[in-house]
Amino acid sequence: MKADKIDAKTSNQLKLLGTRLEKKPFFAPTKQNYQCPLWETELGQKALQLVLTPFSVARLQKTLLFGLRTSALSLNQSEWKLVIVERDVPCAQLAVLDFLKTLQAFYSLREIDTPLPQIELLIYTTPEFEEASSGVSAYLLSKFNINTDRRVLGSEDEEVFDGDLLIDISTLQRYGLTEPNSDFCDRFLGSDSAAFSIRSAYRPGGENQIQSCEPIPYPMTDDKKEPLQFFLQNLFRKKDFREGQFEILTRSLAQKPVIGLLPTGAGKSLCYQLSALLQPGVTLVVDPLRSLMFDQAENLKTVGIDRITFINSEQTAKEKEEIGLKMGNGEFQIVFISPERLQIKGFREALHKMTATFSVPYVVIDEAHCVSEWGHDFRTSYLNLARTVEKYCCFNKIPPTIVALTGTASYAVLADVQREIGLSEEEAKINPSTFNRPEL
Repeated sequence: MKADKIDAKTSNQLKLLGTRLEKKPFFAPTKQNYQCPLWETELGQKALQLVLTPFSVARLQKTLLFGLRTSALSLNQSEWKLVIVERDVPCAQLAVLDFLKTLQAFYSLREIDTPLPQIELLIYTTPEFEEASSGVSAYLLSKFNINTDRRVLGSEDEEVFDGDLLIDISTLQRYGLTEPNSDFCDRFLGSDSAAFSIRSAYRPGGENQIQSCEPIPYPMTDDKKEPLQFFLQNLFRKKDFREGQFEILTRSLAQKPVIGLLPTGAGKSLCYQLSALLQPGVTLVVDPLRSLMFDQAENLKTVGIDRITFINSEQTAKEKEEIGLKMGNGEFQIVFISPERLQIKGFREALHKMTATFSVPYVVIDEAHCVSEWGHDFRTSYLNLARTVEKYCCFNKIPPTIVALTGTASYAVLADVQREIGLSEEEAKINPSTFNRPEL
């Protein structure tokens, strides 16, 4: 009797909750989407594919990277056999093709002659998405040696594929709704194979840690422009380099110090940003103004690069301490600081401790004319910057590469900057052919 009363009470509460929810503005479209799923119409499938494909591709590629890190896959293999179950959004071909294109660009930059693995790709799709296509051209697939076999779940034959990696992916489902059964997995997985399930779920950020090793001295020459353009377009959506950018990148990626003198608005920041993203470790950017730190951090977040932070005088002591701890744990790839921060003993000690684990490939001196006593914005805190970072930011006895950038400097100021950071090579100075600004 008591249980009956509890059940009746619970039932009434659920009905009351349902009535209230129906009055909420978001409930009507949610109910409609549940009762009439988008994927049941051709237009709905295309809309889902347009919105969700980037998420699916990114998740698949992260899983492929994890496969490399855990030795489920190896770049020394001549062939990868991949089994991918697409529960909804067709993404396997696009993800694998883009993954290989990225690897090829890295190979070209580093002059690695090893051929990329040939891909044997077996895709299983659900009946609801059987007709959906990722739209990848057969020419590109053949160019990167990707052989694809596409089948529908439930129509499996007795053929044994013997795959290296099995990935079951759904962007619309949560964990626990569908999983490949053991019989299905056993048909494709050997003793050295691995299986992963990818589903949508909420996970708070801030738990990722950057990977670190010694900085990479890329062998930069003029023929490296095309693979570098791939990353320029992929990361920043820029079509081509502006004058002086490639020359600055050529030196910085080769781990050679550089002074870049480019007009305001000519893309100086992109030079250190792209360099930092192609190196392991933490890049420090010394900015004289809080507004510069904030603007550059926001610009990076706009293009989806969020492993960044800044430390300035507007923050409380507790906030600075928390950022310092996260920086020491490798949670950031680019950190903006003021020149005065490098004069603080506690911060210097934190840097020294951090570099026991994480490398500092670059220290960027933004607005580098502040280094010079001849400059109109001279800051005494800029003096000895190069010597300070060499003392406190070495990783395995490798000091950071200095990248000094400015948009305004006379010959006297440039010479002063060059002397202050200990740079004697004339070819280390990158100047534009003209400072004319037609748009102004």
